[in-house]
Amino acid sequence: MGEVITFYSYKGGVGRSMALANVAVLLARWGYKVLMVDWDLEAPGLEFYFKERLGDLGQVAQRPGVVDILGRIAGGANHPEGPAQWRDCPVAIQFDDCPEPLHLITAGKLDADYFRRVRNLDINAIYEEKDGGTVIEMLRDEWMAGYDFVLVDSRTGITDIGGICTVQMPNILVLVFTANAQSLEGVFNVGKQVAQARQKLPFDRMGLRVLPIASKFDSREEFGESQSWLRRFSDKLSELYANWLPRTLEISPFIEMTKIPYTSYFSFGEKLPVIEQGTVDPARSEERRV
Repeated sequence: MGEVITFYSYKGGVGRSMALANVAVLLARWGYKVLMVDWDLEAPGLEFYFKERLGDLGQVAQRPGVVDILGRIAGGANHPEGPAQWRDCPVAIQFDDCPEPLHLITAGKLDADYFRRVRNLDINAIYEEKDGGTVIEMLRDEWMAGYDFVLVDSRTGITDIGGICTVQMPNILVLVFTANAQSLEGVFNVGKQVAQARQKLPFDRMGLRVLPIASKFDSREEFGESQSWLRRFSDKLSELYANWLPRTLEISPFIEMTKIPYTSYFSFGEKLPVIEQGTVDPARSEERRV
C-alpha cells in the first residue's frame, strides 16, 4: 500500500505547491508511481508546473477532477453522471528520466460553472447524508493500492474541505511555513488540532507523522538571523516530531537539512528547481566552494 502525503500551508504564498511538484518529480525519477491531487479548490493550478510537458492546458482544464468527484458523492445515486469515479480523471505527465509517468488529478473541470460548484459543496451534508466519509475512505484505499505515493495539495486554512486533506487522508502531513511568528504559530496549532481530530476518526489509522518544512528560508544573506530562527523553530516545533523522529537526532540540524532555501530566480513563474538546478542547497554549495 502506498503513502498519502498532504502538503499544507497556514497561509498562501509559501511555495507549498512548488514543493509538492518537486517532490513528485524526484519520487518518479526514483521509480515510484506517483499521483498528485490538487485539492486546493479555491485556487487551482497545480498543472501549471508541468505546462511544458502537458502542452495544451485548455484540454487539461476540461478533465474532471476533485470538485467533480465530490459533486458526484453529493449527488449520490441521483447524480446525472452516476456514482463517484476517479479513474477517468488522472492526466499523465511523462519525463524522459522517469520510468513511470506522473499522474495528476486536477481540482476539476474549469468551465464557467466551476466556482459555483465549489461554493455549493456542502461537506458536512456529504458526510452526514451521503456517507461521504466511507466513500472518501474507499477512494483513499484505491489510490494507495494503485500508487506508491499520493501527494495531496491542500487548500490553506482550517475548513471542512481542508479537513479531508489534513485529517482523514494523510499518513504524513507536511506543514509548509515561513520565518515569521504568525506562520510558525499557525502551523504549530494546526499540527496539534489535526492530531486531536485524528483520534476521533472512525477508521483504523497508524499515527500521523507531522513534518514541518521551513520555506523561502534565506541562510546566505542573513546567516546570523537564520540561525536564530532555526533555534526558534526547534524550540516551538519539537512536540510535532515527538512520535516519529528518533530522540537521538537533534531537531535544529534536521530542520535546516529539510528546509526549502530561498532563491530569487525561482520566485518567478512555475519553474521546478529539481529539474533546473537539482537538489543541492545553494548555500551549502557555496560553503563547499569557500
